[in-house]
Amino acid sequence: MIHTESGPPITVGIYDHALFMAGGGQRYACALASLLQTACRVTFITHRTVSIRQLESWYGLDLTRCDVKNIPLPYYAKKPHGLVDESFLPWFGPNPFKVISEESRNYDLFINANMLTKITPQSKASIFICHFPDHKKSRYFAADRYTALVTSSQYGAHWIREKWGLPDARPIYPAVEAACAPLIKEPLILSVARFEHTGSKNQLEMINTFEALCRQYPAEMKSWSLTIAGGTFDGNPYFAKVLARAGDNPKIRVMANLSNEEIKNMYARASLFWHACGLNTDAPSRAEHFGMTTVEAMQNRCVPVVINKGGQREIVEQGKSGYLFDDTGEWMRYSLNLIRDIESRKVIAQHAEARGGFFKKNTFEDEWKKILSPLLKEKTHDRQGLLASSRSVS
Repeated sequence: MIHTESGPPITVGIYDHALFMAGGGQRYACALASLLQTACRVTFITHRTVSIRQLESWYGLDLTRCDVKNIPLPYYAKKPHGLVDESFLPWFGPNPFKVISEESRNYDLFINANMLTKITPQSKASIFICHFPDHKKSRYFAADRYTALVTSSQYGAHWIREKWGLPDARPIYPAVEAACAPLIKEPLILSVARFEHTGSKNQLEMINTFEALCRQYPAEMKSWSLTIAGGTFDGNPYFAKVLARAGDNPKIRVMANLSNEEIKNMYARASLFWHACGLNTDAPSRAEHFGMTTVEAMQNRCVPVVINKGGQREIVEQGKSGYLFDDTGEWMRYSLNLIRDIESRKVIAQHAEARGGFFKKNTFEDEWKKILSPLLKEKTHDRQGLLASSRSVS
């Protein structure tokens, strides 16, 4: 819990242009909002309809004291699917994010929670959360104008220094509390990742890899199945491709926009966890910035077989709490070895559970309080000064 001195509640605006679609970055922002709402009036700022009840269902968090404010971005509303992407900016004319900059002045603390660099904060205190610097410095760049800069991994901090020349990005790992019971393990491989319209999470490649294992090792794979779950939006072309590719294969399930409880039930049953974001590319931005769902799986003794890139390296201890693969051949080999060797899988699952416990809510909250407490204390003093001035005038 965050404590502030008495007085009017401090107002906090948390901006996330993709809040309407379940994902790791949105979970991170919601966990922060849940912490802040104990002492502040928190408003989510976004562009498409999403309710507090939906957010609570997706992430298993209490957000009852938060509100949502929708602000249209006319420039992006005309784009396919209405998705906001900094890559698509007009060559000339006004900054399409100016309306969000202007909105930020309505809050004591403004938090830009999803990496958009074109928003200049106009609040007295501000925080920029950048999981990864997707874009180079360019026109309207304002990431260096915030009071504090936070990232979710050492990987993100490294690339913020390399790409933007900003050395003070503070890594704060996400809060992950996904352990559940009972854990009744089945011959199930699970993937949990958003169905990005770009296909960056590589769910199609997961289906290809699973079917290759089934073809080459039919005896070992006879009882095994694959479930691919994640957030999506209406009209998502990549999600449609994944559904079509899975077809009517009874061993493959594709599931969208599940509740937190439904996802936890999947973790409780699954034996292996796959994550392939960054496969077949050397672009640092295409790797997973951290890997929250990998940690969730590990907390439920689900052995991770994930790509050896990005933030996954900060989570998985090779050969002890899971496996990191460099290519599809290693991906298949590590998975097959675990499928064949039940006893080894159990031992690694125990180590995975222990390692997953490192990324807990208490650590997240303690680290964020170090940043938030001075800002909130300063704002409380500002408010008290204003109140005293108004009383003396009256």
